[in-house]
Amino acid sequence: MPSLSVIVPAYNVARYVASALASVRAQTFTDFELIVVNDGSTDTTLSILEKIATTEPRLKIISRPNTGIVGALNDALAVATAPYVARMDGDDLCLPDRFERQLTFLKANPTVLLVGSDVEFIDSRGARLKSYRPPHDGTSIQKALLEGNSGALIHPTIMGPRRAWTETGGYREAYKFVEDYDLYLRVARLGPLANLDESLLQYRIHAQSTNYVRRDRQVTLLKELCRDARQQAGLKAAFDFQPTLAHPDLASVYREWAWWASEGGERATARHYAWKAWRSRPWHATSIRCLAHILKVG
Repeated sequence: MPSLSVIVPAYNVARYVASALASVRAQTFTDFELIVVNDGSTDTTLSILEKIATTEPRLKIISRPNTGIVGALNDALAVATAPYVARMDGDDLCLPDRFERQLTFLKANPTVLLVGSDVEFIDSRGARLKSYRPPHDGTSIQKALLEGNSGALIHPTIMGPRRAWTETGGYREAYKFVEDYDLYLRVARLGPLANLDESLLQYRIHAQSTNYVRRDRQVTLLKELCRDARQQAGLKAAFDFQPTLAHPDLASVYREWAWWASEGGERATARHYAWKAWRSRPWHATSIRCLAHILKVG
């Protein structure tokens, strides 16, 4: 029996999956099984996975029709055998000591049920956009969750004892698109959560990510879960939860990425997305202001 089960949903990630799994296979901690669910991909994801499996005995492939991420994650959990579980996505990149660092922390803090980490946001090309530092201690994470912050942990960074999933029932289809936030709230009722104060994952974002294309549905579910969680926690004070709304168009997404990259000192990437925003909506005042500012600062 391995010490760690790494679960990875994969849908149409042919461009990235070999690199993502290479970052897992290069971990300093090696006693793991790697369970990848090919969620009905229509590109060459499955053939890439099958080729990797010829030289990687730790890789288990589950391939079946598309159900979405909730079904894929639960299918992976159903065959996981290790006492610890780690999440990973098919387009992200782990730093080499991620598993070692998180397992060491969990064994030294046996009451903690999930541990994540800081991340670096990267784009589809692998260019850095910005660093993201979630809250780190259990009290701060709990407070953030009860304020509707679904980014209190970053889903593909989390690791924990398998009971964090089994004793909560795993992922729930009713809350797809916010299945991570739903899980965190339920796990937090069983024990503390934590984040390591170091970046252990490069988190790839796309304009087609759920946070962009399904944001309206996400907002509805986040409000529902946040309200119910506050009631269960006995919080009676009025709380006006105002999550970030959906971007109105693609130019708005590109402008956000341009500002992120600019603030992080990634000047070439900032210029790249400022120009993309301008080309998407060339006469929109905010696109012009964004481009002018970023060109001015270099």
